[in-house]
Amino acid sequence: MTKHRNPENSSQASQSENANPSGGSVQEELPRAHTKLHDQLMRKWVETTPMGQSLTFDASQLPDINPPSLDDIHVKVPLPTPFTEEELMERFYQLCFDQAPAVARPSGEPVGEHDRVWVDIIGYANGKILPFSIRSQMEMLVGVDTFLHGFNAELIGKPVGENFIVEVTVPDDYPAMNLRGASAAFAIDILRAEMLSLPDPNNPEELKVLGYGNSLEVILSKLVEEIHAERTQELLDQGDRMVLELVTHRTFVPVPEEFIDEEIRRRWLDREGPFLSRREFPVAEQQEALEGWLNDAGLRTEARKNLQIALALRAIAIRDGLEVDPNEIDSFVNEVAESLDIPAHELKASLKHDDTARDQIVSHYIHLKAVNHVLSQATIRFEGAEDA
Repeated sequence: MTKHRNPENSSQASQSENANPSGGSVQEELPRAHTKLHDQLMRKWVETTPMGQSLTFDASQLPDINPPSLDDIHVKVPLPTPFTEEELMERFYQLCFDQAPAVARPSGEPVGEHDRVWVDIIGYANGKILPFSIRSQMEMLVGVDTFLHGFNAELIGKPVGENFIVEVTVPDDYPAMNLRGASAAFAIDILRAEMLSLPDPNNPEELKVLGYGNSLEVILSKLVEEIHAERTQELLDQGDRMVLELVTHRTFVPVPEEFIDEEIRRRWLDREGPFLSRREFPVAEQQEALEGWLNDAGLRTEARKNLQIALALRAIAIRDGLEVDPNEIDSFVNEVAESLDIPAHELKASLKHDDTARDQIVSHYIHLKAVNHVLSQATIRFEGAEDA
């Protein structure tokens, strides 16, 4: 990828500027932060598992608190927003894109209207890197909005391998609330593209390839069932989260600001830091990018809540005597390995030789055991449904 600079300031920096904002050189610090494979895998598992999302930081480093009561836990989950016909058709087109035969476009050939493309993206607003805008090797389907509305239409006609700038207005639902409505410029590199042969919606034989039936009506009906199942799971996850937040609010959970900073810094190092390091962005721009995350009110609130929940669950586990069951922990390691698509015996071998990794996985196990313990004593109801 071209090492894009701020479109408003294209000056190049010397290699001596390319240091990690957390201290030390990028070449020294980032590898040090990501040396242990199992540490990366565990962090990935926690961040991609619904009940693990409240613990990305080691709660043992935080102060002890008084465990909250588990009496009379009642929550009511509000009705979700109904999905639209537009969302249903986008799901259909996504299915078509996923199953369509593909032919790689050579470098220099223009991107077509219904191509699959892989891009690197970085956005700028107000002269600085736009928080949460960086994407590396992002897969996009031209014609289906998955990033910003109308964004991928700008790819049509651009040659594979080209880098260019797209100017947009930051939308009203962008995560960085203080930048909504601002003018932004996105630097895009088209890494590769594939030309897809999409099925004819009126041809039963071509539709059959999708694996959902041989008519548009049948396929859409099955997709509706899928969406309903996903919405149901989202409601269940939302109810669980509401229970954890309610229980946490029953006790005072102080979280020092420096721990919130560290939690956010960890996320940034996982997601945006390596991208900027590989492309040798100067330390000033790396620091600005990190500060964009650190100063985001919404992200700080989320990190604080996650740490508070982790602390509350740890206190509950200690008070209620939740202990490690050898059979449960073995099954837990197997589930972690499966979710990470690595052989269970490899993960177990790693844990035998690394006390830190073993302590970490036990901590996650106790965390999730505490989650289940709390949820087992809660009553969760859903708007519009009859009370059980």
